[in-house]
Amino acid sequence: MKSAKQLIDELCADGFTQARIAELAEVTQATISRMQAGVSEGRAGTLRKLFEIHQQHFGDKTAEQVAA
Repeated sequence: MKSAKQLIDELCADGFTQARIAELAEVTQATISRMQAGVSEGRAGTLRKLFEIHQQHFGDKTAEQVAA
């Protein structure tokens, strides 16, 4: 399983801001910043939300690429 930092890094590389990720994960931007910096792994619920955001975004993108 990917770390919180990896999930956030991949989302940011694909155009997400820390603020947008925080909004979707229902946490503060400061929490996302700490997680991306590797200072904190975050709570289990936050990790689950990050994984869901990542899966939804990249899963949708993969489906679009297959359909093209």
